[in-house]
Amino acid sequence: LNPYHMKYLIVSDIHGVLSTLEQVLDFYQKNRCDMLCILGDVLNYGPRHEVPEGINAKGVAQRLNGMADQIVAVRGNCDSEVDQMMLDFPVLSDYLQLVDNGKRLFLTHGHIYNEQHFPKGHHDFFFYGHTHLWELEQTEQTVVCNTGSITLPKGGNEPTFAVYEDGSVTVYRLDGTPLKHLGQSCRSPRCRKSLPLLPCSRRDFRSCSVPGQDTPGITTDRISPSSLSCISLKSLIPRRD
Repeated sequence: LNPYHMKYLIVSDIHGVLSTLEQVLDFYQKNRCDMLCILGDVLNYGPRHEVPEGINAKGVAQRLNGMADQIVAVRGNCDSEVDQMMLDFPVLSDYLQLVDNGKRLFLTHGHIYNEQHFPKGHHDFFFYGHTHLWELEQTEQTVVCNTGSITLPKGGNEPTFAVYEDGSVTVYRLDGTPLKHLGQSCRSPRCRKSLPLLPCSRRDFRSCSVPGQDTPGITTDRISPSSLSCISLKSLIPRRD
């Protein structure tokens, strides 16, 4: 196992609202994430939306610029050259690709590449936003995750974002509670014992669910294994501060 793996917080469609971004960044810091991946529509809310409550595009730019060395981003359909002038990290690429411990991650906004128009080549994980409708599914081709929007969710959904770590993805509400988890997991009895957990060689993609909840949950080193139906595969080697 890799002695250290990256933890990516993936967020889309901020649309210039600082209050919701602050909640995401609070999670980012408390959960010791390593990189913030922004899937576009950073500052501008666009002509099709009502003015969001708490709009503060300049404040969003200042907040993100303070951690620019921890950010990678792609262009959304509401992002332009003037937005790039405000931000100290590149935001005008249509997509980016990350390789983490042998897994290929494709990140894009969704107005160019999406489930109806996948990019060429093989990708283990496909992340996008744009529709403001969160999704996390295993398809024949890849694991698809739409992170939803933290500011303007649609379809009666809550504001959401996602975290990728060591081959697993979890979609979270703004308050940090998980909605769905998909990734490397194990049903071996030894993986249900008290922490610390032992990594298991058996790997498959499945959803984890918390008993008594209607929505799937996540297994982490901060949640008691006894409350969960399966345990995510993690090395559990101490993370850097």
